[in-house]
Amino acid sequence: MRYRPSRSSLCAFAVGLGLQACTGTGTVSPELRADALSTSAAAEQEGAADQAYRWRRMRWLDDHGRVASDARAVALAERAANLAESALVDDGGIGPFSWRAVGPTNIGGRTRCLLIHPTVPSRMWAGAVSGGIWRTDDGGNTWVSVDDRMGNLAITSLVMDPSNPAVMYASTGEGFEPAEGVNLVNIAQMVAGAGIWKSLDGGVTWSHLPGTENLGNINRLAIKPGSTDIVLAGCSGMPPGFAAGVYRTANGGATWSVVLSLGSGSGPGPTCYQVLFDPNDTNRCVASVSEGNAPSYSVHYGSGSGQFWSRAQTGLRDSANRVELTYVPTQANTLLASVGTDTVGGGNAPARVWRSTNHGRDWASLPSAGLVGRQSWYDNAIWVDPTNANRMLVGMVTISRSIDGGNSFTVISNGGQGGNTPHSDVHFFAHHPGYNGSSVLEVFTCTDGGVYRAPNILTAGVGGGWQRRDQGFCTTQFYGAAGDGPTGRITGGTQDNGHLTIDSASTSNAIVTRSGDGGFAAMDPTDPNYLYGEYVNLQIFRSTNGGAGSSYIYSGITDAGNATTTNFIAPFVLDPNDPNRMLAGGRGLWRSNNVKAASPSWGRVYNYTGTNDERRIAAIAVAPGNSNVAWFGDNQGRLRRSSNATAGSPTWSNSSSPANRFVGRILIDRTSSSTVFVGFGGFGTDNLYRTTNSGSSWSNVSGSGATALPRAPIYGIAQHPTLPGRYYVATEVGVFATSDDCATWSTSNDGPADVCVDDIRFLKNSDVLLAATYGRGLWTSEVHEGTSTVFGAGCPGSAGTPALDAAAPRIGVPVVVTVTNVPAAAVTSVVFGISDTIWGGVPLPRSLAAFGMPGCTQFISAEIAVSGLAAGGSFQYALGLPPDPAFVGTSFFSQAIVADAAANQGGAVVTNAVRCELGN
Repeated sequence: MRYRPSRSSLCAFAVGLGLQACTGTGTVSPELRADALSTSAAAEQEGAADQAYRWRRMRWLDDHGRVASDARAVALAERAANLAESALVDDGGIGPFSWRAVGPTNIGGRTRCLLIHPTVPSRMWAGAVSGGIWRTDDGGNTWVSVDDRMGNLAITSLVMDPSNPAVMYASTGEGFEPAEGVNLVNIAQMVAGAGIWKSLDGGVTWSHLPGTENLGNINRLAIKPGSTDIVLAGCSGMPPGFAAGVYRTANGGATWSVVLSLGSGSGPGPTCYQVLFDPNDTNRCVASVSEGNAPSYSVHYGSGSGQFWSRAQTGLRDSANRVELTYVPTQANTLLASVGTDTVGGGNAPARVWRSTNHGRDWASLPSAGLVGRQSWYDNAIWVDPTNANRMLVGMVTISRSIDGGNSFTVISNGGQGGNTPHSDVHFFAHHPGYNGSSVLEVFTCTDGGVYRAPNILTAGVGGGWQRRDQGFCTTQFYGAAGDGPTGRITGGTQDNGHLTIDSASTSNAIVTRSGDGGFAAMDPTDPNYLYGEYVNLQIFRSTNGGAGSSYIYSGITDAGNATTTNFIAPFVLDPNDPNRMLAGGRGLWRSNNVKAASPSWGRVYNYTGTNDERRIAAIAVAPGNSNVAWFGDNQGRLRRSSNATAGSPTWSNSSSPANRFVGRILIDRTSSSTVFVGFGGFGTDNLYRTTNSGSSWSNVSGSGATALPRAPIYGIAQHPTLPGRYYVATEVGVFATSDDCATWSTSNDGPADVCVDDIRFLKNSDVLLAATYGRGLWTSEVHEGTSTVFGAGCPGSAGTPALDAAAPRIGVPVVVTVTNVPAAAVTSVVFGISDTIWGGVPLPRSLAAFGMPGCTQFISAEIAVSGLAAGGSFQYALGLPPDPAFVGTSFFSQAIVADAAANQGGAVVTNAVRCELGN
């Protein structure tokens, strides 16, 4: 994946620095004249959202099964302190400019909201659940991230006052949750928020509103039309300890007060899902809420610009399911509501649209024939035509349209992945500001697969009429990834967007290798056409054509497909020493010795007994260079080790474990199979441990003070393939690296910043580090040390033999070159070139005797040069280098020439040469 700049690109770079242009004249003088996508059915992924919630929260639990309400905030604060301490440090070789976003750029992730500028409709902002705020200025054809470092990327709502578009608000924190009883307590922390952000310059810059972090996860915002100061916030009461309800500010967010309190509870219940102002009477508003631990869903209607609230009297007073609301602009006092009837993971249960004609006080259901509601606790949206109340859309897993006022509905989008039909799980609708019901009929929808557009919402259907609008919208949520260095092929599993493959380093577009939720990934180190992934619960598949297609190979793994015997995202690994061998974890450990066969065979080589539901394997590792050494860990911190793992019936010993919580990852050191790292879940100070004696004892290697790892779960561990003491961890709050064998850790203010990183590893056969993020796609960093090597010899001058030296260069940082043994005030020039073998057709090195400089030798080509007067017997120059990771590993050369009239007839002498190779 290493791109090498051409001579012309180096020259262009030189011109950009204001240096002399490349001429290649082949002369030297004392003055130094420098011369494919597939659409898939959504059936595989339906009903999995609740499992995904459970899975993410399980990894957060401490040894007592708890998560502190401020746990993530503390971890982020520690990350910020680490960043400040190590701002100029490139621990592990990850410098401040070394990360490169690699996509996918054609498949968006979970998106909860869309905001369209009222007078410049081509300008829009989208909010991704864990990917931040994005902006487009061309109607959604291309997108750019607004700020990856705003502090929290869990965007749930975006609002602005149409009369003053300069003022905008954004809320954070995913607070939708299943309503399946108290056994799912507090799992709505799937992506935690940190309050509300505000922009005063039309969304260019954002600042956090102090105190709003105390509102918990915020599902929706509503701004009073005509006022930039009165805003309502619908809060979920999550994480634990926060009060659910509607909060209100009348001073632009400076202070907030609760105006509709829903209390707090020990289980799924108190939540405000939505708040809205009436466009026809802005003193009135409405909220969709749930109360109690049962819970019970209802509508509350407000007055006094949100100061006073009452519960609905009839109809939607006590509903069994979440309610989603919209006002009917063409009918005063009128609202519509969509309500599903399913439980978590429910099937084709009917849904209903309800109507109120008295501000939300009383509700009556509409016939709603043909309307299907699935998973409506999670995905639920309703839209009504602003010009015709008979036209409406309801989005749950699919999108349905009515043109007869809600009497009947027709499905117009049935989901899919990688195509133009809107992805499953619909969260939001927005129409063009100029929508008129006839000539302008443009409607957008936000889904778990990004943003989609219907140019004509009246004709869009399952057969067409939709367009993807997520080019460059890099918000995909990855659970795992793997790749090949020489080809640049990367493959990985995502939440709700299938298993994706980016074919090479030359493209950031992905193809869908398998639909449904993805998980762990692996790639054959000897043949990158063989790659592996899984659908949830260890349903492993294989591609033999580089990701263009795939087929399941888990037949024989009896744990697979069972949520009680496998984790939602279950581990599997290829043996690093034998690509025919794979280990996979469920309630037991499974092994195949012929995973590349047409029909691989599987056998159980370890089995947990008993009924403990958490005795499920969470992490597996095989020692590089010794396949007999293997480890695995489970959801409760238990560790097992084998020294004969390739035997027909391996022996497994119980290793002591330093923690009794989720095992996020295991790494066996490449230099010694008795040295093993284990990363744990939970928001604790001791999440990374190392043993050097095969598990007999453990040391906490999380560090201390400002250079310690933050108190955050660890999901991945990587070791540099050649450089000693270099390790990398993926955490809930970013990537951290060490170059001093875990004594100190640092993070970089570049690349994946305020985002969870679920996997980290090196691309096979390379020094390219790959990070798989949960919300900002895939990132790579070529971890390469810069070098500076002296070669050749200078020729003697009147002040001795001049010498040239240079610091080890790194991208984005000026490299200092120093010339010594220079006569006082001598004109000194430093030449930079791209070759030490040829220049202008003349082989190098070459003698400069013909130029009156006997004993002097030209060692490098002369593309660019800088000159100045020596002082104190030396000359120094700092050459700026591009902050572009594409230049990592690039070599350039330098040599100096010094004016010295007393030295020879030519009046100049030259130094030795230096070869510089850029690091990061």
